[in-house]
Amino acid sequence: MLPTFLNPNNGGLAEAVVQVSPPTAFRHLRGRLRNVDLGSWTRTDVAPPKRASQRRGLSYEKRIHAALRRQYEYRYHESQVIHFLDDGGEGIAVPDGMIKDAETVVIIEVKHQHMPESWWQLRRKYEPLVRALWPEMQVILLEICRSLDRQMPYPEAFELVEDIDNWILNADDGALGVMQWRL
Repeated sequence: MLPTFLNPNNGGLAEAVVQVSPPTAFRHLRGRLRNVDLGSWTRTDVAPPKRASQRRGLSYEKRIHAALRRQYEYRYHESQVIHFLDDGGEGIAVPDGMIKDAETVVIIEVKHQHMPESWWQLRRKYEPLVRALWPEMQVILLEICRSLDRQMPYPEAFELVEDIDNWILNADDGALGVMQWRL
């Protein structure tokens, strides 16, 4: 069943209920997770995209990664592969980034434009996998986008993030934030 989308401006149902399918090639987690491990591959050796919009998005993502590496140094993990085994077989997931310290893991999805597809990746795939890897840690979710249309329907209410460090310090376990970063 697809989620009902909320309007983050008033916390109520959007005027028209919008159901958005998962992103193309999205692999749902199926049943029980039996094995979850970290891999080492990153997406830096992927062939360059052909469409201009994809190239803009990748360029933006690279700038975000560079800024987060400078800010968080060894705590920032770019494109860390997560291998898993569930009832559907073997799979991999590659969050765009993670900030990990002794108590908290922030899972980051970078989008050129804010969109509900990020919710599927963050909430439905990466969060359960990260919780399986580090069950004792607080897990929070962050979409970083260059363009943020606050009228865009989204599957759940989110906090607008202006400062990542401050947000991490004050976020509850499972919090979802969206940050517009025009880098």
